[in-house]
Amino acid sequence: MQAAPDWGQLLQEIGITAADFYQQIVGAVVRGSGDPALSWDDFTFEVNSDYDPMADTDSMSLIKKGMAPLDAIVWFSGQGRPQGLAIGVRAQADNLGVAVNDIYSGFFAWYFSLYTQGRAIAQGDPNFLTGVLTMGPHWADRITALSSADINKFPDTWVKYIDLHGLSAKAQNRLGLGAGGHRYTSSLKYIRPEDFLDGMADGANFITGIRAWTKDRVWWDLHPITKSGAIITVTGSINKLIEDCLATCVKPARLAELSNARILHHVPIATPTHSNWKNFNLALLPALNEPIF
Repeated sequence: MQAAPDWGQLLQEIGITAADFYQQIVGAVVRGSGDPALSWDDFTFEVNSDYDPMADTDSMSLIKKGMAPLDAIVWFSGQGRPQGLAIGVRAQADNLGVAVNDIYSGFFAWYFSLYTQGRAIAQGDPNFLTGVLTMGPHWADRITALSSADINKFPDTWVKYIDLHGLSAKAQNRLGLGAGGHRYTSSLKYIRPEDFLDGMADGANFITGIRAWTKDRVWWDLHPITKSGAIITVTGSINKLIEDCLATCVKPARLAELSNARILHHVPIATPTHSNWKNFNLALLPALNEPIF
């Protein structure tokens, strides 16, 4: 068996300290554990033919000249821009029009998707976007037009810093109907004492305990983008626990009613791997600290 290399001497020979090496390894592990990170290569920075590098020296100028909004922000605010990277200029025939309303609605559609489903582009065609806000069937194109890069690679925790009270009344009303990750916790207030099957006191106690914990409110602690790691450690999937409890303890007719009313996404299905609600210690639930409303 060969002797282990002298890492200290090896690192010194190639000009890297042990501390630097450690930090690089940690950084690689952290980045590798998450979603793919954005890089400068992800973008195609392009502007219309009337671009003037001497006059267009801020992000708003570039947006007005046809650069995707997020690209323009990254161009001026991103860290470590490669020295040789240049802005591409379109031929006049390829110039893009700038529709300010489409940009605004694209940012809201992105926010709406993150808030309601925890994803950059919501699944399906949300009626609030397609109909109420009249974005039509191609509403998702307004999100992807925000950048030449993959919108899914952008950070998403910014969603929690939007003040709902600053939105339009109809947007507030729609967002108040539910946030991502809350379908099951929010449904519990519709379970009445008479909805339980006979002999299901354990289920009734579990549901009562969860309602007391959430106070029938909506929390960033439970949102899929910002969910508390402490909660995941204690509960695993809280939604799967609730689904198994509902499927086991509540009358099928009531579950069908709640599903038809879209309070539940579907009629709950029993999942034996998540049946530990029966002896779950509710006292272990961490405190919820960040209410949405």
